[in-house]
Amino acid sequence: MRKRSVLLVEVVLAVMVALGLTGCDELASSMTQGLAPSVTESQTQSAQPSQTASSAASGGEQAKPVSLVIEDEAMGKGHAAKPGDKVTVSYTAVLSDGTEFASGSNKKPLSFRIGSEKAIRGLSRGVIGMTVGGKRKLTVQPELAYGEQGGLDGAVPPNAVVVYEVELLKISK
Repeated sequence: MRKRSVLLVEVVLAVMVALGLTGCDELASSMTQGLAPSVTESQTQSAQPSQTASSAASGGEQAKPVSLVIEDEAMGKGHAAKPGDKVTVSYTAVLSDGTEFASGSNKKPLSFRIGSEKAIRGLSRGVIGMTVGGKRKLTVQPELAYGEQGGLDGAVPPNAVVVYEVELLKISK
């Protein structure tokens, strides 16, 4: 039954992307919440044609990587984090080659308001929908991470893909 539900969600999302429907992020998010073990930003956000494999396939151009890949590793409990909420996370951040460049353990976690400038866009977007106790792996392409300039005093090189292992510890208003 779960496989059938995931397949149905994938088909509906593919149709939405193919038809170019916008403003459906809430519907897509509610459909994918808790069903699919791996959800990409193009599935939970209004898809941009350049972010989808289907548009590249129809146009014959090379498919661009999805800017943010979200993989739920454990589901938490309670209400889901949403834009504007202040969240506290424990995290480890590594480059795509496995080099760790930052971490915030349970002893010194990171707190930020979702949508603020304190966290990179990929991390901020990646915690939306998480519940306290939930764990996610976020693979973030450079445009939602540190971009062409890199960051953290050279710890993150230009155009680096970064991977975050995140646990949501707290949500507050």
